[in-house]
Amino acid sequence: MRQEKADICIAGAGMAGLCAAVAALEAGATVLVIEKGSRAGGSMWLSHGLIWTFADKAQLRHEVPDGNRVLQDTVVDRLTDSHDWLQKRGIDLEPEMEFQSFGRGRMANPAQMAPALVKRVAELGGRILFQTGLQSLLSTNGDVTGIVAFDEHGMVEITAGSVILATGGFQGNAELVSRHI
Repeated sequence: MRQEKADICIAGAGMAGLCAAVAALEAGATVLVIEKGSRAGGSMWLSHGLIWTFADKAQLRHEVPDGNRVLQDTVVDRLTDSHDWLQKRGIDLEPEMEFQSFGRGRMANPAQMAPALVKRVAELGGRILFQTGLQSLLSTNGDVTGIVAFDEHGMVEITAGSVILATGGFQGNAELVSRHI
């Protein structure tokens, strides 16, 4: 079994995973991202790059009444900051627009955004292992200490101070889609 080590291991090279990787690298961490697919971008390809939230907190609470209010407030209040963060890292965004009848957001081009974020990860010394699927989490005394993954060469054990699961995949799970949508 091969061994790897990083301060932070991120499972998933979609928008969430790539943004987490860039932020961690900019903060000085060593980062290793694994992606089960052959390319970065994840579900941002399915959403056509729409980065949105609800237009106001009342509507969000109405639609998601059992949600965490602190997280809901953060998502609504920080959308503009998030768009600015992306633009400062070379992501092209369309002007803000209404989304359906309850949201607001900006469009990015996934064909531009994914490579720009991958490039930024590489510039900062991070690594992305494509076609590497998460198998299990490693833990010691209840603390997550890394992951076990598989790629074309076999098993790889990655020890890390922190593990971020940014795997998405909800839309690919027929049972979850039928239960929740």
